[in-house]
Amino acid sequence: ICSLSTNKRPAMRLLYFLLLHVLVAVFLPSVDAASPISFTAGRNQIVAKRHLRTETRSGYDGGYANTEERGVPVAAVEQLASMNPYKAKLAKKAFKLLNLHKRKGFIMGTPELKTWSNLMLKLDDTNSKGSMVAIMTRYYGDDALARYIQSAKVSPSVGKLATDLQTAQFARWARRGETAESIQQMLRNSPDRLSSWRDDQVVNAFTAFLTKKNNR
Repeated sequence: ICSLSTNKRPAMRLLYFLLLHVLVAVFLPSVDAASPISFTAGRNQIVAKRHLRTETRSGYDGGYANTEERGVPVAAVEQLASMNPYKAKLAKKAFKLLNLHKRKGFIMGTPELKTWSNLMLKLDDTNSKGSMVAIMTRYYGDDALARYIQSAKVSPSVGKLATDLQTAQFARWARRGETAESIQQMLRNSPDRLSSWRDDQVVNAFTAFLTKKNNR
């Protein structure tokens, strides 16, 4: 398959191109579906050598998403057993080809995210939302992604997707041992320029998630 120009190809053409790779991945007999997703393979050497700024705020803080991969704790880049390394590489490539790593401000209602979400369902039929959150966290950070998702939950068009992504994000936080207090402090350490009511909603939703989880 010939290489694809990555700048301004239509989203559908990109999706078809990537689906060809997906078909290969699905039908390769040697693929081990239990292999963990890798977030380190194929990283640009220049990015790997740069010091990634953990204090840089993204998304709602000025409306700009950080165009570098965020320097997040190892626990936040946990391995996921639902994707093999080849599919994980395709997922990350699609994310960048669609320029989602460069999106400004609100991203949840964009056709690019919908295209990527549809592709992720084909790449990962076990935990596609968890894989999406893992990749998005890499670029936006926990704080900005939580705000993107919370704002989109009221949208008729993407509310269901946002709710599913929030559940996946909260599950990651719970596995890391986060509490409502630690998440509240995280958001306070990286305030955005809009009202703090959104952050309160995130904390309240996470509190409800933990309560439900602990009562099972």
